Amino acid sequence: MAPSGDSQHAEEPKVADIEKKQELIRPSRPKKTYWHLYSLQSLESEKLARIVNKVLKKEYVLIK
Repeated sequence: MAPSGDSQHAEEPKVADIEKKQELIRPSRPKKTYWHLYSLQSLESEKLARIVNKVLKKEYVLIK
């Protein structure tokens, strides 16, 4: 009979650890700073308002 503290059963990786490994393998996309009018049409109203505010503050660029 194996002792209860046997190392055969390693701890399962946590979600945060898995996400960190995926980030190293596949880095995230750069932040979108250029927006076209057509892409804004499909956004929910809250996200549209945030983006429009950033365009007005010149943090984002609007492509016509």
